[in-house]
Amino acid sequence: MVLTQPPVDPRFAEPLSGLYWQVGDDHGQLLRSRSLWDSVVELPADRLSHGETHQHEASGPGGQRVLVAERAVTLSAEGKPVTVRLAVAEDLGRMSEASSAFAKDLSIALVLLGCALALATWVQVGVGLRPLVALRRGVADIRTGRIRHLPSSVPTEVHPLVEEVNALIDAQEHEIERSRGRAADLAHGLKTPLAALAADASRLRERGEHDIAKDIEAVGEAMGRHVDRELARARVRGRARGGVATSVSVKPLVGSIIATVSRTPEGARVRFENLVADDLCLPLDRADLAEILGNLIENAARHAAGCVRITADDNRPLLAVEDDGEGIEPTYLSHVIERGTRLDERGGAAGLGLAIVQDVLDAYEWRLELSKSELGGLKATIASRSASRARCPSGPYP
Repeated sequence: MVLTQPPVDPRFAEPLSGLYWQVGDDHGQLLRSRSLWDSVVELPADRLSHGETHQHEASGPGGQRVLVAERAVTLSAEGKPVTVRLAVAEDLGRMSEASSAFAKDLSIALVLLGCALALATWVQVGVGLRPLVALRRGVADIRTGRIRHLPSSVPTEVHPLVEEVNALIDAQEHEIERSRGRAADLAHGLKTPLAALAADASRLRERGEHDIAKDIEAVGEAMGRHVDRELARARVRGRARGGVATSVSVKPLVGSIIATVSRTPEGARVRFENLVADDLCLPLDRADLAEILGNLIENAARHAAGCVRITADDNRPLLAVEDDGEGIEPTYLSHVIERGTRLDERGGAAGLGLAIVQDVLDAYEWRLELSKSELGGLKATIASRSASRARCPSGPYP
């Protein structure tokens, strides 16, 4: 048996290279590669069908463990068919090293590919969600009053959502305006009966029915204050969300309110101290701030023994009205603040005026704080969440 053309792989010619071949027949005649040197790959005595390939692990030269692939081939010798077994073997150790090296290279490639895909996904998601982030900021600006509608310059994918949100805002504002109008109509409709009730009380007083007249006047006054409260709530509802264009100078407004309250029987008997700085401005509508301060100063004058003081903090928007009256018991006052009870539901000396103040402040997301005054009475403080103090520009006060 002669091999006319050896395999082209040079490792078959290198002794103990790890790559081997051998050819044998049933009589044991062998041809083998130079790489086997003087060794033979021991093959199991299995029966091979024509064209079938078997794989085995066997012992190779130098004690190497090799993987053998063998196949039966029928040749023609001198006109007679001869079946031979072709076997090719490779060192399992080198195969394992090659597999480990390939797995290492593949792992590095997969890690790099995973990082690239993760970065691409992050960029794609970030770019894809950027319009929604802009919408979230726009909704926050609407809620705080910086803008009235979402901007229409958005990608096509979210443009229908922007249109629906703006339409919803318009519908809500329209409904709020209708509600405000109905509340105002109802309140104004009650003014005339209340005026007639006051006139009846005056006539009863002239006839000497002082007790009945006093009861009717008390009922009329309570109803009137409820009407005033509803008017105030209807006026400020939705205004703060639309933003405040300008700030209002506080000290002149406090002075005008003091001048008005001083003409009432309660205000005529007390001394007012306006200690607000000349340059203090608050970012509130002038009419709403007048509603707040008017109720606070009127309430303080009603319960003061002889003095009402209006002060402002030097570092942040904070305004306080306090009196030297009996005030509210600290335990009860603390209970009200902790539970967040509405001021008009807790009774006592605070009265409905403070409830109106709370309603107006709620519209601007400000807060009303009640505490014990150094003068001995109640200290009512209005404060915003801003950390800085607003100052008025030079020139005439607004």
